[in-house]
Amino acid sequence: DQNQKTRFDNNKTGYRLATSVGGLGTGEGGDFIVVDDPTKQADAHSLPARESVKDWWDNTMSTRGNNPDKVVKVVIMQRLHEEDLTGHLLEKMKSDGLHYEHLCLPARYDGNDRVTSIGFSDPRKEKGDLLWPERFTPKALAELESSMDSYAVAGQLQQKPSPDAGGIFKKAHWRYWKPAGVTLPPVVVEVVNDETKAITLMEIEAVDLPSRFDEQMQSWDLAFKDTKSSDFVAGQTWARVGVSKYMLDYFKERADINATIKAI
Repeated sequence: DQNQKTRFDNNKTGYRLATSVGGLGTGEGGDFIVVDDPTKQADAHSLPARESVKDWWDNTMSTRGNNPDKVVKVVIMQRLHEEDLTGHLLEKMKSDGLHYEHLCLPARYDGNDRVTSIGFSDPRKEKGDLLWPERFTPKALAELESSMDSYAVAGQLQQKPSPDAGGIFKKAHWRYWKPAGVTLPPVVVEVVNDETKAITLMEIEAVDLPSRFDEQMQSWDLAFKDTKSSDFVAGQTWARVGVSKYMLDYFKERADINATIKAI
């Protein structure tokens, strides 16, 4: 099966070699090194998986150019995490002077003009303009966005992944509760150093939920429609004991007015 071949040779002493992340035998090199989607979406939030991809690119693929001064390296990928391979290379451009042309194509124009020295400039002018309306119509893109969570939309569609550790409200700032008397393992979250970008793992022990509260309340953001493109109805139930607050339950669904009233 020709589709299963990993190596094609021509009669001009050239060849194309296909491999996977972590592969490429010793002695193989090329004039063009191209990687396409090196990280699976399922591995995007795995620190070891991300580090493995970056190590493979830095320490294996960086030595595979036939001529180090002329080799062309291309990374094609959807953004899945701030610390994915593209994020790693963008950071090295700042810190080490590594040179890449960054071609960024958000699904919806975000108002930032992007121009590269290879001749590309984003022709869109109005914020929200679609990248390829013939392929992804306004309706199709809206349905796709509604099926994805906010992190996926920011990264995979807009090419600007949100901080996995959180923006203003960091994951490490939150505390977790458990029913009294229940034994659960600690919650493990990534902590990113704002200056060095170094990532460490932090274990947070859950506290016992109090049996009585000083105050309880609900907060709702209503929409009243349950179409695929509608905003979500969001509600949360909170309790307070002294200065400590506990989120007891939450609701997030596309719901019409009857379902919303029932949920409340």
